[in-house]
Amino acid sequence: VKEIKPTAAIAWKKIGYGKVVKRGQYIPMFDCLPGEETTLGEALVRNPAPTWNRLDERFVESVYIDAGENGYFSAGEFSVLTAESQMEFVTPEEIADKVLIEIKGGNTGTDIIGALDSAVLAPSYRAGLIRKNAIERMNKLQAETGSDSVAFELLGPPRLTKLLYEIYMLKRLCNSISEVLETSAEKLSAMMEEMILTDDELRATIISVGTPILLSDGKTYLRGPSISVPVFEGQPVLTVNDVNIGKWTSQGWLDLRVSNLEFWQKRLHCLLDDQALEPEDDYSSYYYRNRRFLDAKERMDIGAIVNWVLEYED
Repeated sequence: VKEIKPTAAIAWKKIGYGKVVKRGQYIPMFDCLPGEETTLGEALVRNPAPTWNRLDERFVESVYIDAGENGYFSAGEFSVLTAESQMEFVTPEEIADKVLIEIKGGNTGTDIIGALDSAVLAPSYRAGLIRKNAIERMNKLQAETGSDSVAFELLGPPRLTKLLYEIYMLKRLCNSISEVLETSAEKLSAMMEEMILTDDELRATIISVGTPILLSDGKTYLRGPSISVPVFEGQPVLTVNDVNIGKWTSQGWLDLRVSNLEFWQKRLHCLLDDQALEPEDDYSSYYYRNRRFLDAKERMDIGAIVNWVLEYED
């Protein structure tokens, strides 16, 4: 018995635009209209009375990359997942080549049964070379379709979706990291809430993939029929208190409170400080997330920024 066991993500089957599949089914679109939000009381109920509405026969549609058995990834999720120091990826063609060699009696050195710890199939050079092509294709499709491919809550953990949507909204509001830092957290919070309340497509997409939205007052939130955080673990009701709200917003709720925007500004300050550590005349391989990679003052690459957050915070 032989087995090839990749230790990286496997991608990709195709890149396209259309309905996003989750657990074999299209993701239905729901919306929670302004004025119908839920107020956080003493308890969070697993199955509350609906405050959301099904949007006719609509489903979540966006640019996606089909990773086969791994499901659909958004452009943002793929950028984070395959970045250096994260999972990275290996192509199915490379796996197939090694499987065929093993079937024919050859030795690829990646037979997990023969050597579990040392024979796993790691991220590959080939995958690294063509990663840029996949991202460029997805960016082109986003421009052609007018659809921003942010997150589908298929990759996990839910914190990834929350981070991607928060920095995506900041990117829409500000032209650069510097502008985010120059704008008060109070103003950013107000502008992000205005965006959520007025952009029906954005709001419906976020809550449809299972991400609740905590409004700036810290008391009311928008949600759909299912939420990814918290995990109730058999309990129908969870206590609402400051500690739990802090956990839920950290783990997967989109958080529009001023305190969260202040934390984002602190993060982005640290990111720029990290960039500044690179000597301008040092072009060695030591610096990976350099000025040319993040290009932070000219554009805000949501995948690159969230990748930095995951590495330094998580």
